[in-house]
This record gives sequence, structure tokens and C-alpha cells, in this order.
Amino acid sequence: MRLPDVLKKGVFAQKQHAGQGMDGPLGPVLREISAVYPLGNNQPSQAISPVGIDLARIISKYDLWILFINTDGSGIAPWRRLIVLDSDYRGKGQIETPSRIGMVVHELTHLVQRELKGSHYWPGGGFNPVRGRRWIGDSTNYMEVLAYLVGWTVEYDLTKTKQFDPNISLEQRARNEVVLDTIRERLAYFTATDKRSSSRKISELFPDNPVYKQNARIEARYLDHRIPPGTWHDWLRRMGFSRSAVDHIMILAAQGEFSRSDLRI
Repeated sequence: MRLPDVLKKGVFAQKQHAGQGMDGPLGPVLREISAVYPLGNNQPSQAISPVGIDLARIISKYDLWILFINTDGSGIAPWRRLIVLDSDYRGKGQIETPSRIGMVVHELTHLVQRELKGSHYWPGGGFNPVRGRRWIGDSTNYMEVLAYLVGWTVEYDLTKTKQFDPNISLEQRARNEVVLDTIRERLAYFTATDKRSSSRKISELFPDNPVYKQNARIEARYLDHRIPPGTWHDWLRRMGFSRSAVDHIMILAAQGEFSRSDLRI
């Protein structure tokens, strides 16, 4: 992308302070993923997205920088405590659709991953001139797998909630059902498949993503393919997600089918 195109929507750098909660530049998306059902009758409220409410809690511990710039709608988490979002995601733009929210959640999950120790499996990003690695914003496809599990699940929960809107059109309801079915299918595949295959499948599922392709080439040079020991459940728990959040992903995955040779994109 040419520099004039990058700058055409403006450049805005904003800080999300630790403990700031719902009032910072990420406030709209944090409010959405922390929403609850008021059950009434003196019953405790129920989280719309158990995974989302956990992520909001985890993220609230950190000072973060958000750079809003023209990215053609994509998101980037190039190093610790910095994410780059499209300028259209400022304010309520970040919650325009469940898929937008899911994308922001995906990038926030990367920020949590970059706080883990062990640069081989969990690189902090930034500038790190190591031979055979990406010098700026190093990442792994296993990081992507876990971030997608979190982002897809939150997108699913928020999409499912919209299905109860009495004013939703039949056409939109049908489109939402396709989204829900696709997400269940993806969760089923990526939670049931061995880690090495799931890391490779990410680059196949998104063939136009050059970072995933580059990651796959780099990871092929290592015996462990830069995939840490342990299960996806273990790593989400180490990142701070609750058991109920992990169980929620497993329940949705159990409802999915992936008998076809290729997952839907």
C-alpha cells in the first residue's frame, strides 16, 4: 500500500490505560464483549460471551497503545501492547458488526500471547534481528490458531444474540445461521486436529495472507514447528481464561462438523 493510501483516513494514536475499563479508545468493544443477560428473579446475570468477558478482564491489566490508520479493514498486533486497527474502527466503528468485534478480539488475544514468556513460542514482536525469523512483528501460526479460537467464539456469541432480536429480517437471520454454522465447523476442526496440522491449516484457510505463509515456511525449519508442548486448553488457561470459557469453546466445537476436506472460508 502506498503511503498516501495509508494516510488518507488520518493517523490517530490513543492509549488504553490499565484499569480504564470501558472508557478508553477500546471501550466500545470491551463493553460489547462484557455484556450480560439480566436474568431477573434474584438470579445472577449471565455473560453473553464467557470468553469475551474473560478477555476484557485480562486486557484491563495492561497499558495499551492503539494506532488507528488505514489498513483496508485488517488488524495487526506487531509487538507487545500495541495494536493497529483501521481508522474506521474508532469509536462505534469497532462494534459495527460481530465480525468486526471478533477481529479486534483476535488482535487483543495476540497482545495477551505476547505477554507470555518464551520468545521461541510466544515472541514479543517489535524489532528483533534474528536469523531465520521475521525481524519485525515475529509471530507463529499456532498463535493465530489460538487467537482465532477466541475471536471466532466471541463473534459466534454476539451473532447468536442477534438471532433473538424480534425485528431481525428473515434474510439476515438466514445469513447469521450460515455464519454460526461456519464458526462451529471451524472450532470443531481446530480444536480436534493435531497442533501441527491446525497451524498449517491456518495458512491454507487464508491463502492470501502473506504473514501466515511466511510463518509456515519459517516453522518448517524447526523440529517442533514453533508449537509449544501442551494443549490449546492449557494455553488459554495460562493466558488467563477461565475453565468455563474454555468449556464454552469445547461445547460449541462439539456441535460442529468438519467432514468435508476443506473448511469454508
